[in-house]
Amino acid sequence: MKQISPVCCCFFFLALAVGCTRDSGQASGHSRDRTTDEAPVQVQLPESVRQELGDLEVDYYEVSQQGRRLWCYIPRVASGKRVPCILIAPAGSSLCTGMALGEGDRPEHVPYLKSGFAVIAFDLSGATTEDTQGVELENAIRAFMAADGGLDDGRAALDYALNHFPIDPERVYAAGHSSAAAFALYFAANEPRIQGVVAYMPPASVRQVIGTNLVDRLDGVIPGFAAFAERISPSNCSKDIRCPVFLFGSKQDEVVPLAELDHLHQTLRAAGVPVEYVLVDKGDHYGAMSEQGIPAGIQWLKGLRESAAQN
Repeated sequence: MKQISPVCCCFFFLALAVGCTRDSGQASGHSRDRTTDEAPVQVQLPESVRQELGDLEVDYYEVSQQGRRLWCYIPRVASGKRVPCILIAPAGSSLCTGMALGEGDRPEHVPYLKSGFAVIAFDLSGATTEDTQGVELENAIRAFMAADGGLDDGRAALDYALNHFPIDPERVYAAGHSSAAAFALYFAANEPRIQGVVAYMPPASVRQVIGTNLVDRLDGVIPGFAAFAERISPSNCSKDIRCPVFLFGSKQDEVVPLAELDHLHQTLRAAGVPVEYVLVDKGDHYGAMSEQGIPAGIQWLKGLRESAAQN
């Protein structure tokens, strides 16, 4: 289970802001070529996933190329048939750095597989650990910025999926929880191939996650950071989304304030974005998403599929 911890983030970024110099250089994870043409090699489906899927047949591939790592779950289908696809990044970042896939992400993938979706999960550039600080943390932020807030990673994952697997390009969706939901909205705002977004409890802005003071301090260390933080924040980028959005929240969410989610909903509506806003009364930041959010999101996606089929 992974989710944003704003307090911890503040300490990490405070250490960076007061301890780094301007001459640390660019991160080794700078922006990379999007081409990922390595042929996929099937590996054994993780046991935890296999047990959940039962008799459902899913092929699994792990791809690592040019510093990018993909987990590709592809339902077995008849030759010539194409499947809908979920693109999903790992949750748990500060919105200022990337995030690496971990075993705790797999439970979010399984429900989509059970419903017939392919799932393409991918790392976000500039990943950190709890021990990352100082120059290493600065480099991680620079790497995340160089990858355009993860857009390079998402687009490379989508390119790879379309080139190597039987993905229906008319049924490609972005999904995510918490920080990954914020990324999914940013992804959709900048990638016209995304046909719908499922966003569970997304924070509305970087400033609200780590605080205005830290954003400004980081901008002094990494010029352009403040503008970048504004650009990737859902409260700002959502107006550019041109596909339907499913927005989910809980009144008992201890991480993302309800007022923040309500404001994001209003921002989407004001921009003319088709949005389904589901707010439940009970459930914490993770539990509500896994127990209520994902099932509701899948039903919403199925509705999109049925509507498209009728048209």
